[in-house]
Amino acid sequence: MIDDYSRLVKPGGRLVYVTCTISLEENEEVIYDFLRKNPHFYLIPVSLLNPDLFGRFETETGFFKSMPHVHNTDGFFGAVLEKKYSQ
Repeated sequence: MIDDYSRLVKPGGRLVYVTCTISLEENEEVIYDFLRKNPHFYLIPVSLLNPDLFGRFETETGFFKSMPHVHNTDGFFGAVLEKKYSQ
């Protein structure tokens, strides 16, 4: 699905990938695989969007991840990818 929607993103545009799971296979691995295949996209750390809102949920690698046992929330994952301008 991410591959299909990425074709609709204009240069400078953003693609947001969100799941309601904390599974590495459905989240980080999907994003890293996508970035390997699509070098014209790069990851935007979520805290750059809104540090007050997303800062406490940001992983060391810039993803959004809420953990039930840490944040007392449901488990969610998010990644923000931006498409580079042509060079």
